[in-house]
Amino acid sequence: MMTGRFVICIATLGCCKCESPFSVDHRTRSAAGSLWYSNAGRCVITQTGQSLAGFLFYVALVLAVVLVAQSVG
Repeated sequence: MMTGRFVICIATLGCCKCESPFSVDHRTRSAAGSLWYSNAGRCVITQTGQSLAGFLFYVALVLAVVLVAQSVG
């Protein structure tokens, strides 16, 4: 989840706010299973969205390493 938080902050240049791991705002402000919601005109990424972003980052990293290893060898 922390990797997803860093990836989102870098990718959006700080335009999106990431929800705290101890926050309960997503229970009151978003629909069930939501990855993000809008709060006062600002996009807020939920814990689920941060986890998904982190997972996709590591998948892309592994694919990049495999492709580089294949091109070298």
